[in-house]
Amino acid sequence: MKKVITTGQLTLRKLNAGCGKLMRAIAPTYGAGGKTVLNAGYTGAPELLGKGASAAAAISLADVTENAGAILLRAAGEKTADLTGDGSITAMLIAEAIIREGARAVTAGCSPVFIRRGIELARKAAEDALREMTLPPCEEYTGLAAALTAGDEELGALVCKALQQAGYDGDVSVKPSDTDRSYVSEDIAYSIPAGYQSKYMADSETSGEAVLENAAVFVCVSPIMSIHDILPLLNEASIQKQTLLILSESIAPEVVKSFVSNIAQGDIRLCSVEAPGVGAVKRAALEDAAALTGAVVFGTPLNPDTKAALLSTCGRAAKVRVTQSKTLIYGASAAETPGLKEYTGHLASLLRLEHNELEDERLRQRIARLTGRTAELRIGAASDAERRLLTSRAECALKAARAAANGGVLPGGGTAYIRALPCVRKLCAGLSGDEKAGAGILAAALEAPLRTLSQNAWYAPSEVTARVAEGHGNYGFDIGSCDCNNLYV
Repeated sequence: MKKVITTGQLTLRKLNAGCGKLMRAIAPTYGAGGKTVLNAGYTGAPELLGKGASAAAAISLADVTENAGAILLRAAGEKTADLTGDGSITAMLIAEAIIREGARAVTAGCSPVFIRRGIELARKAAEDALREMTLPPCEEYTGLAAALTAGDEELGALVCKALQQAGYDGDVSVKPSDTDRSYVSEDIAYSIPAGYQSKYMADSETSGEAVLENAAVFVCVSPIMSIHDILPLLNEASIQKQTLLILSESIAPEVVKSFVSNIAQGDIRLCSVEAPGVGAVKRAALEDAAALTGAVVFGTPLNPDTKAALLSTCGRAAKVRVTQSKTLIYGASAAETPGLKEYTGHLASLLRLEHNELEDERLRQRIARLTGRTAELRIGAASDAERRLLTSRAECALKAARAAANGGVLPGGGTAYIRALPCVRKLCAGLSGDEKAGAGILAAALEAPLRTLSQNAWYAPSEVTARVAEGHGNYGFDIGSCDCNNLYV
């Protein structure tokens, strides 16, 4: 692929043009009066893109330098969406206004170094003003944040219900529903995303699942290559008529055939499952299951010989349900399993070490699942396109509700930025030269969200901005009532 090199004012113009093209495409989706973007290709079904970050990700410009400007702007929205679940278009509106006016100032001869310094000073002043007007977290405002982000009160209520079930630092998964109805699953089992190794381990072909009552749980982090490796355990379970769940790193096909043969003859009731994932992820899944059920982990330097495994070294579960794709363990809780509190404490201590973001998220999910702080939100819809749209909104609403619960809330609709303007303008009055120009650029950019919001609702941006600026506190523009009032009432 050939390289394209541009310099000077040409580069600045093209970067600015790319930002402008992206913003003109997604700005009409902003706010309650915004439109929905339909992304269609030459093949496949069209996709509804209701959020700014998802709509921006679907846009690619032909010119390389212009596309670089679009990517730069998109990064601001994606970072905001990752942290809060909402506000991606707000961040891109402010960023695009800063880039546009900053490029104009540089073209006019201002120093980019001093312009940036002025923008940084104004940013700190705006942040301090926003922190002062932040309302402390409460359940009412958290639910409001979820409903507004989801764009649907019913979906927002389901998100709040899931968060109440799991806790705001728990693990909430969003999955497709089997019907066209959305709901929060009441299943409180510990789930492993891996099922039985043979369909003949199921209770019946009709049910397609194996149910083990009062099951013993054997965990091994090394491969089981021969039936003789665990023969003492199998003999003891057969004599005592004890149901058995075997979780292992891998199990040889010959061993599975022996399991099926003994099950068919009625000698033993068991189900074998290979842990999901690879490498450290697979080992972590097995160690978590052992900690939850109180099992001794075999195949480790401490317990290398699986022939020493007995029912006394196995964990216990009140009930186990195994399907073709997942294993559900019931009745193993932190209060009943010795050592689980210390194990989760060890995982929590690992969070304090330096990891990448993905590893930290995995550790948090493991702790939440082991302590029972989990919930499952099932999304139903009449079509796949609608289900994908609602799933995206639900995931954004989860992040928004968590952000509201952790950091508090601010009045929306661009009102908070208007309230921060006096502090920025006061700072501008004390600056001079290019620094003052940089602070003025941010001051003008803070008006962009409210102006775009009112324009999408077919109101005069200047008139709405002036009315909101005349108010105080939470007084802002409400599209629902087509008037300016207290946004928290």
